[in-house]
Amino acid sequence: MQSMQINRADRLKMAGATFTDEEITRADSLQLKRITAKILKDAGFRPSRKLGQNFTINRDYLEKMSISLPTNFEVVLEIGTGLGTLTSFIASRERLIVSVEKDPRLFSIASRVIKSENISLVLGDGIEILKKTRIPLVVSSTPFSLSVPIFLKLVRNNHIKMAVLGVQTEVARRITAAPGESDYGRISVISSIIFKSEELGTFSSSSFFPRPKVSVTIVRLERKKCYDPEVHGMVEELGRCIFTQRNKLARKVVENCLKSLYSLSLDDAGGSLTETLREIRVREVSGWMMEELARNVLRALRRN
Repeated sequence: MQSMQINRADRLKMAGATFTDEEITRADSLQLKRITAKILKDAGFRPSRKLGQNFTINRDYLEKMSISLPTNFEVVLEIGTGLGTLTSFIASRERLIVSVEKDPRLFSIASRVIKSENISLVLGDGIEILKKTRIPLVVSSTPFSLSVPIFLKLVRNNHIKMAVLGVQTEVARRITAAPGESDYGRISVISSIIFKSEELGTFSSSSFFPRPKVSVTIVRLERKKCYDPEVHGMVEELGRCIFTQRNKLARKVVENCLKSLYSLSLDDAGGSLTETLREIRVREVSGWMMEELARNVLRALRRN
């Protein structure tokens, strides 16, 4: 989809919306629910559960997302404008925002609601924009179906230095989990390598309309290491194989993955990790171990 940008002058030429961004930022949670339902009804828009289209109606959530953004960045990139509710709250704090929405219907609704001069709306694919953006600060109350893809695009773009995400609590726990914890897996591994992550608060399903089946947790990510496509790309590839058997002894699982992916043995690529892997289970393999294993594999492949 080709991106389309709309400025304030163009928005003001459009048909008037029932509510404006200024009214939205003054509303309490009960009023936000009524406003959201009214906007959707007037637009004839039926949110898709399949696409994870759930709109925020909890003022505390919106304020928490807004105040969690550091002030030392000039511009904020928002992925998923939705109705423009979070966009409006962030803009009310005098932040410059580029907000991207893929759904043309939501883009049209948000364009009628938002009047702030410091918001630039873009019709386009946020996932694609995350691949190439140079804006260092990202915020997203993520569509549930896109939480993990958005996270992985953040990981791989070294221009992005910090992000604040509202994601399903289950995804948040996978992002922040430590080795050995029940939610620890391949997402946790790459997160622990690249980011310093922090959970900032969990909000019940009643914070959204229509009401989803899950709660949402706000996570802040701060980059601590640049993503190396060669090394960390291999960490991701190895992780997809190894962490399918997270409760098994690591040595055998790693050995099988090395053989199936690269025709290598543990003797070829285990290095100093070989003995350690004999004693732990996959769920205990840390990020630095996965990095070391990836580097060992790359060296072994070059020798061959």
